[in-house]
Amino acid sequence: MMAGKRHLGKKERKGKRMNNIKIVRLSTGEELVCKLLEDSEDSVILKDPAILIPAGRDQLAFGQWMPYAKYENGVEINKRFIIFTVECQDDLKNQYHP
Repeated sequence: MMAGKRHLGKKERKGKRMNNIKIVRLSTGEELVCKLLEDSEDSVILKDPAILIPAGRDQLAFGQWMPYAKYENGVEINKRFIIFTVECQDDLKNQYHP
């Protein structure tokens, strides 16, 4: 593992399944709910990203993010394209089923 890189091992990911689910806002304005697998100095690796879509007053829907792409092992995104990363509310975590 490189310096400055945080990687969640398989066993740790299972134990923290709900804890590593985040909302990531990209510079494009897209908000993704996903599993955060790795967090390095320059990039993050996201697994099973779903785009959050406003679906009416106080409602959200999940949509496939890049359904035409193969990224079973996660997708690496440079941090310069990330505006913020936050913890999800429990209700959203419970509805997120990758």
